[in-house]
Amino acid sequence: MKVTGTAAARYHPDRRAVILFLNEEDNLLAEKLFVHKQRKDEKEGGDSYITYELEVAARERTYKQINTVWALITIIFISMNGRKPHKDEAYELYLDVLALYANKVPNRFTGELRPVHLSESDIEDAASLISHCMNVIVEYCDLALDLQADVRKLFNTWQGWRGEMAVDPLDYDADGNPLTYAEWRKNHLVSDASGAGGYLERSHIVSGGADKADYEEPWNWLMLTALEHRDWHNIGWQAWSDKYPHLKSRILRARQLAGA
Repeated sequence: MKVTGTAAARYHPDRRAVILFLNEEDNLLAEKLFVHKQRKDEKEGGDSYITYELEVAARERTYKQINTVWALITIIFISMNGRKPHKDEAYELYLDVLALYANKVPNRFTGELRPVHLSESDIEDAASLISHCMNVIVEYCDLALDLQADVRKLFNTWQGWRGEMAVDPLDYDADGNPLTYAEWRKNHLVSDASGAGGYLERSHIVSGGADKADYEEPWNWLMLTALEHRDWHNIGWQAWSDKYPHLKSRILRARQLAGA
């Protein structure tokens, strides 16, 4: 009997243990598999081993991410020039943004670092670029009210999409390793709640008192303004997430992972 599928996973080095969070459709099969294993072990008087294979595949960027990047490029251009860009103008601005903010890889011939284009990016590269584009808009763009509404819609949709994924691409590197806070901070240049810039604080979704072991996991963090952070503690996570519904999925996922 064999179960093959994909799952969110966490590794505990102190226990040499891998915990898998199965998709609902795989859960029943896995339960039957381990019932079968238990019966076999009891019959043979030992602990049989299972064969396993773990892989963290590179996840390709999605069309939603690509569309978000180009929408943000367009908004940045309109803010700078007062009109929509032509196709070649949008591409030139895109190249400028890549040069400043895209992840870099070595040139195959010279070894010099070059920016990763959308056409070759994975889901983490694209998410990082979107985050930096959001920051450009907050820091440098004076937007008209209609463009502010467009950015707000893009921001909320993007945050909600990340929260609904089993693994947020801004919490881990391309190899599936959790980011340190310094690394994570570089991808969170605006508030996760409001998109505001300026002075920001890290908030923990699940407190250390409730789950000390996972307190410093990146999936347990939110980047907030000081006022949003205080509000979180004053009114509680349920009422707070009603104010910022685009973060509900991220909050619920963290609570699930922490066993809350």
